[in-house]
Amino acid sequence: MCSGNSVVKSRAELLPWGQTHLDGLVDYALALPREVGRLRDSAAQNSGNSSRPPSTDRPEKPQPKSLRKKSGRASGGQPGHPGHTLQPSENPQHIQIHPLQKCGCGEDLSKKPALDFERRQVFDLPALILECTEPRAESKQCPNCGPTCRAEFPADLKAPVQ
Repeated sequence: MCSGNSVVKSRAELLPWGQTHLDGLVDYALALPREVGRLRDSAAQNSGNSSRPPSTDRPEKPQPKSLRKKSGRASGGQPGHPGHTLQPSENPQHIQIHPLQKCGCGEDLSKKPALDFERRQVFDLPALILECTEPRAESKQCPNCGPTCRAEFPADLKAPVQ
């Protein structure tokens, strides 16, 4: 390209250079649009269109805008909607008693019988359990011809463990 370290040249520097080294000036002029295009491409990259991390995104990136229109209603349940909630079970699988040991005044209530209970219920999904089924193919000896024969496994059982 051009001689010297700086890519930026003033008119005073380019005019004599073009008169003495026209090829160098043409190379310089052709290299500038390539450099501008490379810089524009680099500036247009962000975490959404390249492998750059989000921390390198520029702060002037516009925030995402919702396409939903305002309805004029308050958020959440609307007046007049009946609502639905999980109903308590009549037959819970487990019952935990939380005993009352002391009154707020400090009196020992551990020996007194309970008058009533306040109930609350917790519903949990059971844990997933891996079950293993072992198909076994019988082997038997034929009393007629003598060799040992084995039953066939179903077609979908191709490996010893699957």
